[in-house]
Amino acid sequence: MRSYIHLTPFDREKLMSLHNNGEGISEIARRPGRHKSTISRELKRDSFPGCYSSFAAQGAYRSRRKVAVPGESSTTGRL
Repeated sequence: MRSYIHLTPFDREKLMSLHNNGEGISEIARRPGRHKSTISRELKRDSFPGCYSSFAAQGAYRSRRKVAVPGESSTTGRL
């Protein structure tokens, strides 16, 4: 079974750049080798009225992570 690797801050920066340049979800997913559902879910979950911010998305991820795994302070993006 393949383990899931969370998006890193760098991944989110690239996603933001490509998304802001008008790239589609499939193209954004292809570049870092992610599944398009991962990109779609990230944009849906962490976009604020028509805008995706990698900084805000990373903060939201950390907040969700803190609630999901108390005491976990991983900043590597890997579990």
